[in-house]
Amino acid sequence: MFGMVFYGYRCFINRVRQMVKIKTSAGDHHYADHHTHGAALASVLSFTKVLKVTAISGCSYGIGFLLSYLLLRYLNIVQYGDVMCAKQVLLVVSTVLLMGTKNVSKRFLITYLHDGSPRYKDFIWWHFSYLMRLLLGFSVLYSLSVLVFIFLESVGYVDFHHFHIAYWSLSSAPFGAFAMILAIYLLSFGYVVLYDFAVQVLQNVLWVLLIAYWMFWAPLPSGWDLILFLVVQSVLFFVVLLGFCAVILRDPVRQVLGLSDGLFVDGQWQHHRFASLLIDLYSSLPVMITLLALEIFGASEHAVGHFSLAISLTSLFYIVPSAIYPLIFSHLDHLVRMQGKDEDALWLLRRANRIVLLIMLMIFAVFMFFGHTILQLFVSDSSSMYVLLLLFSGLSMLGGLYYPMLNFALISQGDSSYIGMIDLAIYVALLCFIPVIASYVGSIYCAYFYAAVLFIQFMLTNQRFRQKSGFFIFQL
Repeated sequence: MFGMVFYGYRCFINRVRQMVKIKTSAGDHHYADHHTHGAALASVLSFTKVLKVTAISGCSYGIGFLLSYLLLRYLNIVQYGDVMCAKQVLLVVSTVLLMGTKNVSKRFLITYLHDGSPRYKDFIWWHFSYLMRLLLGFSVLYSLSVLVFIFLESVGYVDFHHFHIAYWSLSSAPFGAFAMILAIYLLSFGYVVLYDFAVQVLQNVLWVLLIAYWMFWAPLPSGWDLILFLVVQSVLFFVVLLGFCAVILRDPVRQVLGLSDGLFVDGQWQHHRFASLLIDLYSSLPVMITLLALEIFGASEHAVGHFSLAISLTSLFYIVPSAIYPLIFSHLDHLVRMQGKDEDALWLLRRANRIVLLIMLMIFAVFMFFGHTILQLFVSDSSSMYVLLLLFSGLSMLGGLYYPMLNFALISQGDSSYIGMIDLAIYVALLCFIPVIASYVGSIYCAYFYAAVLFIQFMLTNQRFRQKSGFFIFQL
């Protein structure tokens, strides 16, 4: 019986490896050497590969679309806003717990695996020990804060039911942080398609399944039901990703655990962590600041729900570039180091830009001509909501182009400190002005201000890149 079970387990692992079609040894890393020409270079952005990643992106967006539809059928617009705001806060805190090591992992692991260096084992040991210390510190501080609130409630100063669900859902932040790192490891070991599936499709699928269960279990949900929903989702996503990694990365894990030499720690692993953290927060912290400001200072209790819906519907502008540009990251890194003088890599860059821009313009046209019809599905059709949808479409197009492309190029150039400071200035500006705008001007102007600072950020960082590299990264 044990032999049959073991044989079945081996067959399952081999089948999974055949499906992903990528070996797990460091020498067979997915990121191809940049010294490719002709047909090999064209295959990097072949129709099949682009179709595969865009299909995953479309599937992810479709599930996210269904997710927003089900949530608004299950909850009212105010509860929907509360859940989406809490989700954003949970994402930001989980990212902060990693202290910028997401980008550090991508940078060093990809380099070590591409070069066939055994240093990746030292890096993983150091990384996990570092993360365990961070998460332990967070758990202690969070537990102490809960005890403080319990004491304050016992003496009549506060009431638990008056707290936003975002605070209590933070108990699952360590699971969210570890899930992010597991996904980054899949990407670093070359499983790009599986990484796209995990972060774009799997998480939303789990949300949809949990919503279906919660509709049956708690048809009229309270705040505590929504808190439990967010916590269960984070834990479940972590457990599923851990199972993926246990199967797919079984051999690398064995090699890491079998490390017998003394641990080598490179000082560069700990450089620019704060700047990298600010970069990691690029797509989540501004949204969190905006939603929290509307939640606390906004005149309308529906504003958070309307903004959350617009952000969810336009998320496709972030998803598509984040799926396509990783296909050329190794070539882009080489192009940056060559100061734009590699014609083959430059051609590949132009091709990627054209593909992404064409897809984005097609999506924008759909929102422009069918925006009212789409909003009717969510019982949110109005002229102001239509304007908000188009405004966030343009904003998301700009952000979607910037984050996976220009950001990576600047990091490859060793300029993470500069863009980290630019990001910090943007966050401070949003934190200072968004509450004032929400209180005295109007919620729609918060979106205008958000778009303005994002455009300024895009222009400043792009100019910085052109000065240091000598070429324009968004050329067509």
